[in-house]
Amino acid sequence: MYVEIENMVIRSDELPDTPGEVSRMFGNVNVVLCTLGMLSNPKLKDCGLIRVIPVTSLVIDEASQIDVFEFMVISVLTFYGQLMTFCV
Repeated sequence: MYVEIENMVIRSDELPDTPGEVSRMFGNVNVVLCTLGMLSNPKLKDCGLIRVIPVTSLVIDEASQIDVFEFMVISVLTFYGQLMTFCV
């Protein structure tokens, strides 16, 4: 199904461990598409992705299909000082 974009997909187990490695992997990318579940995964913060590519805008599509627990796990404090736009 995703054969055409497979070379642009990075699975969580493929994420590097350090901010420097994250910078090299993502280059000058400034838009990252992920699930809400992935956004709440501590691996993103632990590897430095949130520091390398700050979350300034968060758009949640199909909000009616989201498990409330997933939504609650996203702490606004995680993005404090960075998040400028939040759309549901």
